[in-house]
Amino acid sequence: MGHGSILASFGLFLTLFNNSLQRSALKSFLPVRYFLLLLGLSSLYCGFIYNEFFAMPTQIFKSCYQIENKSQWSLAGGPTDKGLYFYGREDFNCVYPAGVDPVWGLSSQKLTFANNIKMKLSVIMGIVHMTIGVLMKGTNTLFRRDWPSFFFEVVTGLVMLLGMFGWMDLLIYGKWFFPLEYASRQVVTVKGKPEFLGDMVNRLTPSVINIMITTIFGGGKVPEGVLQYSFLQEGEVAYPINKDVMQAQQDSMYSTSVTLLLCAMVCIPLMLLVKPCCCRPKSHAHAVEEIEFTQIQNTTSINDDEGGIIQHRQK
Repeated sequence: MGHGSILASFGLFLTLFNNSLQRSALKSFLPVRYFLLLLGLSSLYCGFIYNEFFAMPTQIFKSCYQIENKSQWSLAGGPTDKGLYFYGREDFNCVYPAGVDPVWGLSSQKLTFANNIKMKLSVIMGIVHMTIGVLMKGTNTLFRRDWPSFFFEVVTGLVMLLGMFGWMDLLIYGKWFFPLEYASRQVVTVKGKPEFLGDMVNRLTPSVINIMITTIFGGGKVPEGVLQYSFLQEGEVAYPINKDVMQAQQDSMYSTSVTLLLCAMVCIPLMLLVKPCCCRPKSHAHAVEEIEFTQIQNTTSINDDEGGIIQHRQK
């Protein structure tokens, strides 16, 4: 937020005092004043999301964790010998209003957590921008009534883009809304080792990498081990998630991924081969709609800075 505020302030200064700065040393910056302003606002927004001011965590809102009081993990009834500490939550239903909770600035997993957010947000924003580009091309083809380009470039492109990467974005959103279990401190024994029940529940969150990559090699079959924590020995503990429901959800995600992948593979030859092989290009049919600047010859009057008139001829 510190870096972004400097850029935004400088861009705002150039924008507000544009006329006064025409003959100053800052004149060379005036053509890019809007760019600097938007660049600063974007940086300010990103800093707000990551909750950092010159790389220092800030506490704009009240944290959902007890930052001043940390406790040591106790897994088997006594203090752990690894010296691991945690910050307890004030309220298990608390959600930080906007951005990253400042408690992450104290975590040893801060960098991993921040990189995870960067990767997913970059993918989501990138796919949104690419989709807008394809849709703009679609409106152009509809305006020109170029039906082969519309069906075999725009439609097939959208199927490939949204069927693969749009589906990945949907999985990311689904993982964000998956209910995590962080309130339970019940300890259970799995394969002779003590574990927190909450950790076992959280391992059931959908794996985007498994669904997107393993699908290709497994033919849509759920890999072994994905549901290995979906149940415990009978009578040992009442597990909070129904195994059959979880199995159905996993099967649905993997089968959907395979279906969309097959649709994308079908669109590849349609996009590359149909137009070159079956559609003859119309001879300069769209050239009438385009402007050839080499053929423009007109005379315009332009006012110079001194109030005079300059005759300018474009050719």
